[in-house]
Amino acid sequence: MMRTRNRFPLLSAVVLCVLLLLSVSCQSAVKVRHLVPARVDLSSYRDIAVLPPDTGLSWRSHPDIYFDDLDWYLYSDTYDARKPAGEYATTRLQETLSGTGYFRLVSPSEAKATIQLRIDYLQVEETPRIHSMVEERTITVDGQNQRVKVEVGSEYSLEQDVSLGVTWTVRDRQSGRLLASDSYSADRSNTTLVGRRVYSADGYTDTRLWSSFRTPSVMGLVRSMVDSFQGRIARALAPAWRTERVPLIPIRKHQEAKAAAKMAGKGLLEEAYQAYLEIWKEEGNGRAGANAALLLEAQGKLDEALSLIGQVAEGTGDGEVRKLQERLASYAASHREALRQWEGTGT
Repeated sequence: MMRTRNRFPLLSAVVLCVLLLLSVSCQSAVKVRHLVPARVDLSSYRDIAVLPPDTGLSWRSHPDIYFDDLDWYLYSDTYDARKPAGEYATTRLQETLSGTGYFRLVSPSEAKATIQLRIDYLQVEETPRIHSMVEERTITVDGQNQRVKVEVGSEYSLEQDVSLGVTWTVRDRQSGRLLASDSYSADRSNTTLVGRRVYSADGYTDTRLWSSFRTPSVMGLVRSMVDSFQGRIARALAPAWRTERVPLIPIRKHQEAKAAAKMAGKGLLEEAYQAYLEIWKEEGNGRAGANAALLLEAQGKLDEALSLIGQVAEGTGDGEVRKLQERLASYAASHREALRQWEGTGT
């Protein structure tokens, strides 16, 4: 008996993987939205004052830059960056706290708590770099054309590496007691093309591309790092809404469930909920019941979703259903804690 072999095993595996990816990507999902509590409970300190920054002493972080070949100086202008960095960071802190809708920014005399930002360090390293400019040219050797690489000049650039560390501190205004504190750090870099030297038969020509005699400001890099801290500060200090997409539990070879999933994918959440609920009630299909609970959650009916998933989970040992129940319970507890924080008053 002749045995046949798959002549294209790799192709078959690739096709299988593509089909698998398509099936996963086509799986319907719904958006759910929950309140997430702040990492630090400041519900009794919502009247807060932002104090001026603690920037420490400024110092010259790097000597002037000298490009030997060009006989060009660049005067380092980074020694006073801590002060504008602190001012910008404090302004962004005020905007972040105000944007949460949770705090009321008041004067220190009216505040229950104060928050201050400190610049722990601002380090700037400025390094001159030289890069050869190379072109590929054709030359003739013994009657034969050959392609060779020829150095045609040099490019001169300034590399700036910036490291920033900040700490925010919240204190009870009356007692001075520390309520919360955290530190963040980040690094950024930038390269500026300063000049170019091009060789010719007569020697070379130098062209200055960075017209200023001072090094480029690092404040753009500093602002980028400060901006990157704001989401973490907001999550630490104020409860906030979080939205994510959660996939429906797949139910294979079930036309009514497939139709319900399509409705959910089109945003028809109530219609999809009713369809899944009917499947669960008529057939006892735990996955359909769990999807119905998920659709209740997507409509903001968290208590109803918890009640339904509890009933569904009692009648099934399906791991996917249990997983959804655990997620719902965790989110509900988190939501309740965040609501408690929101209901706290600062006055």
